[in-house]
Amino acid sequence: MRKLAKTLVFIIMSILLSQAQVVICKETSIMTRIDTPADFNEFLSKRTLDERITLLQALKVLPKLKKEHFGQLDELPDMSFFDEQTSQTPTDQIKKPETFNEVPVETVLSAYNKDIFTLDDLSVERIKKELLYRAYNKATYLFRDEESINYHNIVQDVAVKNKISKQLVESLSTYELEKSIAECYFGKIETTLLDKIKELLKTYGPSILPFKQYSIPGGGTLIQFFIWSPMTYWLKPDIDAVTVFIMSVNMMKTEDAGL
Repeated sequence: MRKLAKTLVFIIMSILLSQAQVVICKETSIMTRIDTPADFNEFLSKRTLDERITLLQALKVLPKLKKEHFGQLDELPDMSFFDEQTSQTPTDQIKKPETFNEVPVETVLSAYNKDIFTLDDLSVERIKKELLYRAYNKATYLFRDEESINYHNIVQDVAVKNKISKQLVESLSTYELEKSIAECYFGKIETTLLDKIKELLKTYGPSILPFKQYSIPGGGTLIQFFIWSPMTYWLKPDIDAVTVFIMSVNMMKTEDAGL
């Protein structure tokens, strides 16, 4: 009996150890590798519909909202709600979104359920096409292969634009370089908005800021505001769509790996 118990303990410990090794290997792989086109394709193939919408919104490719959409889609008030905002001061106004890029994911899902969007509109293929169009010179766009996107090279180009050192750009893994870009962006937000955020919180309390918070590996928090947050009025950092796309990818990778 004791021998059987020892055997069971050994088996259980072996299973737990093997699972731990899988997790460690997974974390190590994502944190140290240079992503290949195959890695990027695999990442995109695992995205849910919600996540694909987020990536397309980051690239700012979704169409304009029409008048009839207001009040008919989830999380999107009717036009009278926004008309009433004209009596508010600029800092208190809730800005009317102009496109589907500026609304919560739930609004886009609602539009999809009402056949305003098709699956092709929100597909991985669309993400690849739009990323290539925005990441490279338009003159070379037609000559690039959507199935062989050098995503790491795109991340490096964006890192250079964000004034990350050449040494880091050439030495960091794709994941760590994405993280550096996110931290750089967070620094811009913190510098321009922190004082205003503190002022509003002190005056009105937490309810004035309906936002989500995402932890950035290495410290800090990235604040993603909903379109009807008054803080959207100040949130105009100098950053392009591909940079926001990279930050979104990094967040998804972090969640995938459980980091």
